[in-house]
Amino acid sequence: MINGMILVLYVKNVNRSANFWMALGFEELQRISINESQSIILSNIDFGNVTIQLYEIDFVKRNSPEASTENPNLIFSVEDIDEAYELVGKETRKVSQIVPIGEDYSFSFYDLEGLQYAVRGPRIDPGLTDEVITNYFRDLSGAKLISVRDLEFLPENALVFFGRVTSRDSREFTSKLSGIRNNLYYIDIENRSMSSDLQLVCRKYNIVDGPVLLRHTDNGEYIKVGEGESF
Repeated sequence: MINGMILVLYVKNVNRSANFWMALGFEELQRISINESQSIILSNIDFGNVTIQLYEIDFVKRNSPEASTENPNLIFSVEDIDEAYELVGKETRKVSQIVPIGEDYSFSFYDLEGLQYAVRGPRIDPGLTDEVITNYFRDLSGAKLISVRDLEFLPENALVFFGRVTSRDSREFTSKLSGIRNNLYYIDIENRSMSSDLQLVCRKYNIVDGPVLLRHTDNGEYIKVGEGESF
């Protein structure tokens, strides 16, 4: 009966790869000497609950030429995608952005030998602590809270941010707005007394949740600022 699985990775430098994975929280279980080479077995309950065995790729090619040394496509399953992202980011700069995948989130990264891996898991909202709320409005400091009167006098190229403190995505987005606070207007989309004009803007641009950033044009219209677009 199967009671576990070991993922075999073929690498150029076993010790260097082992150090990389141990920096991510893996523990060395066993070190095996094989002639002039060695193999290292590592395990991590928290980071995907997986066991990895590292082999020196040149040694395998010399001694087992019939063996396939292609590494598999690995997706690590984690309990907190942001925690894993922070951990991986400390060990390699080759990390993608976190993107939604169904109800979960995912990112990919490369190890020191250029091998790519993916990580998938949920986002764990820390909740609305006093610190979280303070940081949110600190990041929005300088932004002008929009009232119905403001809509008539918004300057050209003004940026209008639709967000809510109860949204983790909104809270993360505010950290990107630090350089444009003087030209930034803020709308709390949880405001139940929102004017009819603001409600019309929300319906037109399908704003049901934050964060959404709109640019006000000279003709009174709005353009949604897309991902990666310069503010």
